[in-house]
Amino acid sequence: MSDANAPVTFASDGDSADQISEGLCDDCHLHTRKLLVVGAAPLEETLERSLLRRGWEPIHAKDREDARKLATEHRFMVGLLLLQQPLDPAQLQASHQLVAVFSQLEWIAAVDRTQIVRNDVKRFIVDHMRDFQVFPLDPSRLAVVLGHACGLASIGESLRREQVLTEASRIRSINRKLLVVAADRLSEPLADALKSKGWEPIYAQGTEDAARLGAEHRFTVALIVLPQPFDEAWFLECRQLVSRFSQLEWVAALDRTHIARDEVKRFIVDQLRDFQVFPLESERLAVVLGHACGLASIGESLRQDVVQTEPGRFGLIGRSPAMRELYFSIERVAPVDIPVLILGETGTGKELVARAIHAASERASGRFVALNCAAIPTSLLQSELFGYEKGAFTGAFERKIGLIETAEGGTLLLDEIGEMPIQTQASLLRFLEDKNVTPIGGTRTLPIDVRVIASTNRDLEQGINDKTFREDLFYRLAVFTVHVPSLRDRGDDIDALARHFLELAAEALKKPVHDLTHDALSLLRRHNWPGNLRELRSWMFQAVLGSSEHRLTARDLARARPSPARPTSLSDAMDATEKKTLEQTLSQNVGNVTKTAKALGVSRMTLYRLMEKHQISRDGDNKPAG
Repeated sequence: MSDANAPVTFASDGDSADQISEGLCDDCHLHTRKLLVVGAAPLEETLERSLLRRGWEPIHAKDREDARKLATEHRFMVGLLLLQQPLDPAQLQASHQLVAVFSQLEWIAAVDRTQIVRNDVKRFIVDHMRDFQVFPLDPSRLAVVLGHACGLASIGESLRREQVLTEASRIRSINRKLLVVAADRLSEPLADALKSKGWEPIYAQGTEDAARLGAEHRFTVALIVLPQPFDEAWFLECRQLVSRFSQLEWVAALDRTHIARDEVKRFIVDQLRDFQVFPLESERLAVVLGHACGLASIGESLRQDVVQTEPGRFGLIGRSPAMRELYFSIERVAPVDIPVLILGETGTGKELVARAIHAASERASGRFVALNCAAIPTSLLQSELFGYEKGAFTGAFERKIGLIETAEGGTLLLDEIGEMPIQTQASLLRFLEDKNVTPIGGTRTLPIDVRVIASTNRDLEQGINDKTFREDLFYRLAVFTVHVPSLRDRGDDIDALARHFLELAAEALKKPVHDLTHDALSLLRRHNWPGNLRELRSWMFQAVLGSSEHRLTARDLARARPSPARPTSLSDAMDATEKKTLEQTLSQNVGNVTKTAKALGVSRMTLYRLMEKHQISRDGDNKPAG
């Protein structure tokens, strides 16, 4: 918008107003040159004749309501608002309301010179007007300003047309897979007609089949077919399915007699986008499905806007394309009660993703139980999972409930599933197939309702080739696979993550470090991150621990970074970082194990285990080897 204090630019003596107006608005003559003039009194006759000669047709409206009526009869692109003396607050308020109603127009204000000194008038012109002119209005100058406004309006309309066409093209190219939930397939002519309009029907013969397909494919629209005669059990299953996949746009095909039933009426009103009655007509159905697809596209656009403005979703941090794809996978699989296999490098946050799936599922009120298969000795893993009865073996003095039973009604995460011994894999496969648990030494079988999520950084298919992982178990677990991106694939997420870990470190270590300098962020962005989030977290804690300033610098990070002379394997590098952090934090807390464990966010037992692993004593020094 124009600056109210800036001088109005006029045509030079060598240019005619007509030439400038037409040069700025070549397209305007192809549309309309009707000018909406709003004011208590019309334009002076001489000014109106002058504008007519320059190709403008002024049409006068006394107020907003008058302008509304005229807008239904004429196509305006430019409006001229006559702010006549005396300009009281009521007239200015009415002007605000007018331009709000006709915000698509390019507005020019005509105002008395004495009124421009008023702050409220200045703000109105700057915020809402394309330009302004002062009384008495000069025809040539006004024609230049109107021509310029018309040119801008023409450009704006062209852009809007392109956006509409682009959006229409995008909607046509958006996923056009159609989930069809029906006992039988659609008739061949109807299916062919839908295919010719870009739809790919994918059939589910029941709700469980639909749930599986919903996790495998990216549907936006679904068609549910209610059979004739009416089937109460099928109808109930369909309602539950629609509730589970409420993010889809649902259309029902049903017999006209079904609509007489109150429960069907409520179902249509509360849960469906639209419905069609038998016999189905391909043209009508295609229109309804296309409308549903367009609404789904708008909904997806809104969700993307949320992703772009929020730091993350599901308790995770990041807005990069890789994370948006991860959020979409979580959104798809969370409501579907099937096993999930999470794949990703070490330190990418696979357990956080598993917790996010649990929290977004219908099991959220149940327990989330995690077991690291690599951290439990082979001889104990079976009893940890399935439990044992009293007297099952030497030392079994009382019954122990296994983790599968502990997770009843909730979710069990089997982390590092690739490290599970082959004999335990067989027991797990049996449980996944029949959902029953028999504790070691027991004779009774317990039915357990639990969702199993597995995660690994290993190549399980290679494990199958090497005979270290069962192929049948792999396919049982990999009903839906989620890929967690590495940190180096997450672009600008590094900035937000670094600040997040910085905040955690500053709070835990009681250090007044609040931000990172540009050179520090630049250093982090250039790093390759072999240890992913775990490495970044450790680096931030070390840097905060050694910093004496309020902002971390590249020098702070360089000092805290493990020496490149150390072993270069990822495992060794992470061990070295872990050991250094333990030593520094113990020293910071004068050997107090409770405070150190709290600062590091681990239990005392875990801290003792880590100290033993790295042979560290309470004073932070290494224990003598041997």
